[in-house]
Amino acid sequence: STTDVIRIRTAAADAAKAMKAAAAEAGVTLIVSSGYVTYKEQQDLYDSMAKLLGGGDNGPASTAIEKAGYSEHQTGLAIDFTNDASQATPTSAFADTPAGQWLYAHAHEYGFILRYPKGKESVTGYDYMPWHYRYVGTDVANAMYAISPDETFEEYYKVSN
Repeated sequence: STTDVIRIRTAAADAAKAMKAAAAEAGVTLIVSSGYVTYKEQQDLYDSMAKLLGGGDNGPASTAIEKAGYSEHQTGLAIDFTNDASQATPTSAFADTPAGQWLYAHAHEYGFILRYPKGKESVTGYDYMPWHYRYVGTDVANAMYAISPDETFEEYYKVSN
């Protein structure tokens, strides 16, 4: 069924396939849990999170998930990963799994950056999300990683959230 298909832009998909293959060679299973989402899908996700966490537009949900129209998943360049297909909602514990550690060390080689690093919440405006990677191409990803594995998109491009 098409509900099991993760949609993403071709360049990002090709890079993700290569990255998954390299991880598998290293004995690490990477599972893509989310790719492109529509505005409506993002609105539904945000509304569900707001109900779960409470507090309207500026409550806890506003830093835990992007509002519709602001989500990188709507660009077709963002991917969420998991190491457990049965776990629908990723947690920060993903960072300590072999999959999370492998991504942190190698994703830049395939053009992906950790989009919301730990300790950079005031820079990105979002909570730490060790499962959320964004495709920026290998040139930019490698340049950012050379500065720091935790270099943010905002810092690299000198934009504020």
